Amino acid sequence: MARRLDTQSYELESWIDPRLEVGASDIHGVGLLARATIQAGEVVVVWGGYLFTTPEIEQGLARLDSIAEIGEGLYLAGTHADPKSPNDYINHSCDPNCWLVDEVTIAARRDIAPGEDVTIDYALFSSRLDWNIECCECGSNVCRGILTTDDWKKQDLQSRYAGHFSPYLNLRIKRLELHDSDSV
Repeated sequence: MARRLDTQSYELESWIDPRLEVGASDIHGVGLLARATIQAGEVVVVWGGYLFTTPEIEQGLARLDSIAEIGEGLYLAGTHADPKSPNDYINHSCDPNCWLVDEVTIAARRDIAPGEDVTIDYALFSSRLDWNIECCECGSNVCRGILTTDDWKKQDLQSRYAGHFSPYLNLRIKRLELHDSDSV
């Protein structure tokens, strides 16, 4: 079952900026929206939850809409008994207004206007091999159309989000860069 490995690093409950609220979204019906202007660089969410391993996720022990991959084979998520958190409503965008500062901290990538959806590119923290491919409906000019668990490998995304993937993906990217430079 889910367990806490480091209670000082991961809180059970997410911290949500009080300027955010769940509301109607043009992207996916319901989303997490800004009630006031949020400046680039400001932290908007710090994920909390129980720590799960890949086998526990595969067994269905975590609530699917709450899972955030934070390390190699490690996830923060809510259990089925936990109520939904406002951060469960952060929608994907291929040109998001937020990105990661570390494995659990989401900050504004650019200024976010009142009424605007708080969005993140799921490629910043998703690499599970069995994750279903989804059709994207974000509507951005750089929409990929289809989301996959290999999107973090795309050069344009690596350039756009340099240093703002989850730390385990930043390490994978660095290893790929080293491998590519060794083969030249």
